[in-house]
Amino acid sequence: MAQSKSEVTKQDLFDALKRLTSKMPLDKITIQMLTDTCGYNRQTFYYHFQDIYGLLTWGFEQEVLSVLKKGLAGRHWQDRLMFLLNYVEMHHAFALAVIQSSAREILEQFFYDGIYDAIYALMDEMGSASDDKQRQFTVYFYTLAIAQLIARWLMDGRQQPPEEILQLLSPIVKNAAATVMTEEKADSLMSKKPCC
Repeated sequence: MAQSKSEVTKQDLFDALKRLTSKMPLDKITIQMLTDTCGYNRQTFYYHFQDIYGLLTWGFEQEVLSVLKKGLAGRHWQDRLMFLLNYVEMHHAFALAVIQSSAREILEQFFYDGIYDAIYALMDEMGSASDDKQRQFTVYFYTLAIAQLIARWLMDGRQQPPEEILQLLSPIVKNAAATVMTEEKADSLMSKKPCC
């Protein structure tokens, strides 16, 4: 399906932002620099976005979160996490520029959203009760931990390949999920009282 002119313009602006971050810190990039890089005027930028943060949010949603939610929906949790790690690896200079800027929260939220869905999918695969507080807390805890791990991995120069990160994470996350499952089953058995 062909992209609309609006979508092409937005993508051009996002691509220009990625190119510019290879030359200077994100916080030094202006709207004028962006529009000059791709041959648009400032009004074109403001027609689509309020500021550079809006452009960043749109770009991450388009390039990663939409793929995770649509293209990888229903896939194994490790596939989702590997996609996220590979994206960061492929765009490491850009991701590092964002994490070292005042827009860090946008990248952290992007990590959080992608990882949360992956961990939640694991809990579904293992058959966890959907309304359980322990399950929600476990997903939240491991999402935050993995998001910070990815940020640190990026800032430390990505010493291990994405496959190794996933290989090291898998038993930790699976064991946590299994523990929640075991506790849910134990709680369920304890709540059933024998009659008479």
